[in-house]
Amino acid sequence: MLKNYTKITIYIIGLLLLALGINLMITAQAFGVSPWDAFFIALTDHFGFSIGFWMFLLNLLFCSLVWVFKRIYFTIGTLLTMVAISFFVDGIFWAFHDDLSHIPDVPAFLLGGTLIGFGIGVYVSTALCYAPQEGFVLMVSEKFKWSYQRTEIALSFLVLIISVSMAGAVGWGTLFLTFYVGIVIQ
Repeated sequence: MLKNYTKITIYIIGLLLLALGINLMITAQAFGVSPWDAFFIALTDHFGFSIGFWMFLLNLLFCSLVWVFKRIYFTIGTLLTMVAISFFVDGIFWAFHDDLSHIPDVPAFLLGGTLIGFGIGVYVSTALCYAPQEGFVLMVSEKFKWSYQRTEIALSFLVLIISVSMAGAVGWGTLFLTFYVGIVIQ
């Protein structure tokens, strides 16, 4: 039983690190953020609501698409991950945005990117549950018979194009993060 509590604790710590990294990136968005975060920021800027709301909605869409095309149901763990990460991103933003905005852009950018990759690596390493985006990428990679990495990069560039068209927070750092975060996750 203690082992399960330890895994759950590590899982939550990973999600919190991911959410903190996303918030650090938001404060340093002049350099650009990840393609997905640029998309969420653009949606927030154009339509209102919070970044966490858009994260949840997109993950719900991913779950629905995986269910429609593969008849794979998402688990309660997937739903909890969707809610937790959305809640943590918004909660940290509302509680600490002013404090985080005092961190200079370069350290915030580098630390944010590192925490995003580290947070994902930590929560995924528990193997408790995965985010819907991962299931969607797997589904697309099977459909096109591409590798997971190739599919992830292709989807990131598609989201990047959408983010640019919506005037999202895209900059030189966006390309850097596309590769850097993957290295940190690994």
